Amino acid sequence: MNGLKSIAAISFLSLTLNANALVDYSGGSSATKYDPTTTSPAPVVRQSRAKTSAPASSGFDWGFLPQAVDFSLGYTSAKAFYTDENINMLNMKIKGTFSHGIFVELGMNGAQSLETSEYEQGNSSAKLGFNWLDIGNDYNKLIFDIFVGTNFSGKSEFSTKRSDRFVGVTTEKRFGAAALGLTYERTFTEGLVDDEEMSIGDISQWSADLGIMVSSEIQFLLTYGEVKVGASDFLSANYLSSDLKYSYIKPQMFLKMANAVRLNLGAVFQASRPDSSLMSSSLKIWGLPAAYGNTLFAGLNIAI
Repeated sequence: MNGLKSIAAISFLSLTLNANALVDYSGGSSATKYDPTTTSPAPVVRQSRAKTSAPASSGFDWGFLPQAVDFSLGYTSAKAFYTDENINMLNMKIKGTFSHGIFVELGMNGAQSLETSEYEQGNSSAKLGFNWLDIGNDYNKLIFDIFVGTNFSGKSEFSTKRSDRFVGVTTEKRFGAAALGLTYERTFTEGLVDDEEMSIGDISQWSADLGIMVSSEIQFLLTYGEVKVGASDFLSANYLSSDLKYSYIKPQMFLKMANAVRLNLGAVFQASRPDSSLMSSSLKIWGLPAAYGNTLFAGLNIAI
């Protein structure tokens, strides 16, 4: 009996020593301790990103779409139907985009007088818009905007004395590196009784756009539009007796000069000409594209 107790005591002591030998008192776990002679470093896991040729973001990358703030300064050379001289015009626009899809656009323009060779200011404008619909990602986005605005009256050779109001809608659908757009605008003209300026009716115009991104530095935009200037409802000494209609084609190219700077080159050609018997220097529709003839233009866009 005493022998059995001795054997049990010896066995218990042996198990205790073996258990203590398995404990690591160095302060760390041997399973996680890095040994450069026996352990290989874990491979770096990189997050995969989808590759696509479409633009990575909307706005400035497309060239013909603005960022939060888009400033443009342009020069236009036009030859009016009633003179062989070129008319040099300058235009400036600034567009700001705010939260909740609200955007504001301010515009100014002017030209060099054919009589005095001095610079005369045209009609300034202000536009308030709202992004009513914006769904999809940057590669298949669908956009629908509505806007209202006014053209302020002026007193120069290249401006009208009217204060016109306008309303319109614009929509755009993107297909990867391409985009299609439609715009309709209606201008409600103010009635005038002025022998020096022709009284006209409301103006309606629509346009269709096709944009192509060749690369992140080069984009093209082709626009076809139609314009209708309605006959005047006011029978004065100088009024438009019947509707004036014409169409135009407007090709543009955008070159990315720097992160926030684009060069814009283009032209506006009359696809169908307005009735020459209705045209007059007192018509005062300088704000309409190619109303008096074909034009060439160049400009800079700065996005912030």
